[in-house]
Amino acid sequence: MGDVRDWVALNLIPGVGPRSFLKLLSVFRSPDRILSANERELAEVLGQNREIAQRIANYRDVVDVENELKLVEQHNATVITLEDPRYPPSAEGKDRRSHPPRWPHSGNLSSGTRIHEKEASNVQ
Repeated sequence: MGDVRDWVALNLIPGVGPRSFLKLLSVFRSPDRILSANERELAEVLGQNREIAQRIANYRDVVDVENELKLVEQHNATVITLEDPRYPPSAEGKDRRSHPPRWPHSGNLSSGTRIHEKEASNVQ
């Protein structure tokens, strides 16, 4: 499983929504490879959205991942990514990748715990 920090970093970059995140993920295959890509490579995938490509390429100047992870810990929360087996199952046969790339969950989950659709609808 990829580093949660990379998933969180991409989630924090202004302008990187679920669609652009998933588009980038389909090409680069992992968040760390997205964050390692240069601005030109990112812009090729994002099309005309050079500003977002620039933000991703310079993400260390744009987001504070460590602070976000401290907040997650302070709130006794768990970051669940698409790669995590605990990520909610797809609804109505839709591909999991049509869901948000990062699913916030309050409280701790053991590695064998799965969030079911009913529970997932209560997650904010």
